[in-house]
Amino acid sequence: EGEEGEEGAWNLAMAAGTCLGLCAGVVGDAIVPLVMPYVQANIQKNSTPEDWRAREAATFAFGSMLEGPSPETLGSLVSAGLPFLLAALKDAHPQVKNTTAWTIGRTLEFVHGTGAALIGPQNLPQIIQALLEAISDGPLVAEKVCYALSQLAAGFEGGAGTSPMSPYFQTVIQALLQTASRTTADAGETARLQTQAFEAINEVVRASAPDTVPLVAQLVPLMVARLQAASAHAAPSPEAVEKQGEEQALLCGVLQVLLQRLSDDDGGRAAAAQAADAVAGALLGVFACRAGTVHEEAMLAMGALTYATGRGFGKYLEAFFPVLHRGLVQHQEVQVCQVSVGVLGDVCRAVEEGLAPYADRAMSAVLTNLGDGGVDRSLKPALLSALGDVALALGDGFEPYLGHVAAVLQGSMALSAQLAGAGAGGEEELGEYNNALRHGILEAWAGMLNGLSKAKADAHLRAAGPAILDLIAGIARDDAHRDVGVWKAALALLGDVAASLAGAGAALRDRPALAEFVEAAGQVPSLGETANWTSQVVSRALRLA
Repeated sequence: EGEEGEEGAWNLAMAAGTCLGLCAGVVGDAIVPLVMPYVQANIQKNSTPEDWRAREAATFAFGSMLEGPSPETLGSLVSAGLPFLLAALKDAHPQVKNTTAWTIGRTLEFVHGTGAALIGPQNLPQIIQALLEAISDGPLVAEKVCYALSQLAAGFEGGAGTSPMSPYFQTVIQALLQTASRTTADAGETARLQTQAFEAINEVVRASAPDTVPLVAQLVPLMVARLQAASAHAAPSPEAVEKQGEEQALLCGVLQVLLQRLSDDDGGRAAAAQAADAVAGALLGVFACRAGTVHEEAMLAMGALTYATGRGFGKYLEAFFPVLHRGLVQHQEVQVCQVSVGVLGDVCRAVEEGLAPYADRAMSAVLTNLGDGGVDRSLKPALLSALGDVALALGDGFEPYLGHVAAVLQGSMALSAQLAGAGAGGEEELGEYNNALRHGILEAWAGMLNGLSKAKADAHLRAAGPAILDLIAGIARDDAHRDVGVWKAALALLGDVAASLAGAGAALRDRPALAEFVEAAGQVPSLGETANWTSQVVSRALRLA
């Protein structure tokens, strides 16, 4: 009831399917023998015009139970049922087709996506053909087909050299691009279809094998042209501004994924660098459309461009830095500020000392936010990490900021110790925030110790050495909120202190628990290499002491 006019209408059938899905999540394999008799009794009913309801309900029930049971339990059922589902994409009733496309997507996500041997050379051509025929159906069906195609591609991600999807890459992308350009009488329906199509393109690109990199590269100028067209004219009304922003966001999202995928491949990186001027120009055009605000997705795409261009990104900084600075100071827009802080780190890693002409403004924005009690606390860990990124980029050029930064970090360490005391009872949210704060503090100190020359690091940071070691000792003691990422950063910083600061050996000798921490960390498989290096550096510092 109501689903033909409104996608996702909340009715009795939707409620029942949702409840069935929750049951499947709880009981797992035990749901299958309870549901399958209903599916088998109804999925082929076709004796009266109203029997479409039975077919649709059976398909919906099957799709609803897929998240919970093991792939092994579902494997044979899905293998037997997939050809039938593909045929049902041509059912006479649109609601059956719609639910069938959704169920195929769920099948691909929860069975094919787990590595089960569901799809191979024997059935992949038929699956691709059925989905590409169905994508030209009504918009509701086409949306679900986009989802199914994205899950089909994602299930093959990670292959070396080539992928079973590689021969179909160009055809699938072309179909999704055409779908993204479709318009319907309903503006909301058009927007949803466009979103699903672009998200599917992103997933197909992410999962693409190395042999399709030249085809991925060909998409960049196409997306640049679309983005330039979307930004070419000022929107005449608030509604038009919103629509323009949504389209720009989708296109920037695709460009971000394309650049990330190309940056993972040597040949791809060269192709991305070749297109960098056009990409940067299009993204700057998006920022120009939005005076006074920062377009989040365009900012993320700029961050991706840094990986493709490296030091070559420096030539865009004169035009881009004012936008980045605007994002850094707009802390009231928490998500925009968070993204901008992350992109500042990307820029630092790309241009290194090329950041110097902009360092004063960047540091002023970061330090002002850290000192402002009105800034959302979720921003503080990333802001602290950014101090390390800038220090690593500038090297000894970071020296003018050391006094202010050290004071900020001492205050942050005191706050962390206070939070550790308050969260000693094991409060999860407080512990998670403190771990994020610790990680930011550790990265800030590490950036300075590794960025500065050894003489300057020792001269300026030696006095902070004991406090840094106390922070690491506090992390080692906090069994209630142990975090592998924080342990790894703490281990690395412990090694940096031992290697860089004179007198570190004596301070380490006074804190025997730190040697125990290194030994315990060495038992964690993902920390073995870092722990081994830190152990050697600490042992040397203790011998010298």
